[in-house]
Amino acid sequence: MKIKNDKQQISYSGRQYYDSRYGERFDLDRDRVIVYSGNRIFVKNTDNSDKYSMKKNFNSLFKFCFIGEYISLLYTNEKIDNSFKKINDLQYQVVHLDIPGNNKNINRAELYIDLKHNIPTYLKIFDSTGRNRIEVEYTDFKANVEMNADIFKIN
Repeated sequence: MKIKNDKQQISYSGRQYYDSRYGERFDLDRDRVIVYSGNRIFVKNTDNSDKYSMKKNFNSLFKFCFIGEYISLLYTNEKIDNSFKKINDLQYQVVHLDIPGNNKNINRAELYIDLKHNIPTYLKIFDSTGRNRIEVEYTDFKANVEMNADIFKIN
C-alpha cells in the first residue's frame, strides 16, 4: 500500500483477513495489528505490546483498504460506474465508486478486478481534486476462506 500526500509517500505491506461473522483484521507490516469488530477498532503494537481501542466511526485510513468496504458501497452508493482497462496484457473491470463522508483526501475509489481470475487486484483512492492518494495492490487474494474467530481477537 502506498499513501501519498504533498510532502511524502509512505509504503506499507501487510496481510488482510475478512470474515462476515468476526470482522476485519489488518496485520500492518510486522509492527501493528488492527482489528475492526462490531463498532470498535482494536489496535495492538507488536513491538511493545501496547493495546488500545476506539470507536469504529473514527476515520481510520486503513479501513478503506478492505474489499468489504467497497462491497458495502455497491449496495448503498447511488453512483457506480464500470469501465474496462487493459494493463500489461491483462484485462480489468474497473469499478468506480464515490466514498461517502466529508474527507477531501478520500473522495472516490477505483477497484480493479482481474477478469481472467475474477479477483480484485488493485485499489486506487483519489482526493476531491482527482489526485491519486492511496494505492493498494492485493496479492495472493483468496476468497471465501474459512477462518477461526481467534484470528480476530487481540490478546
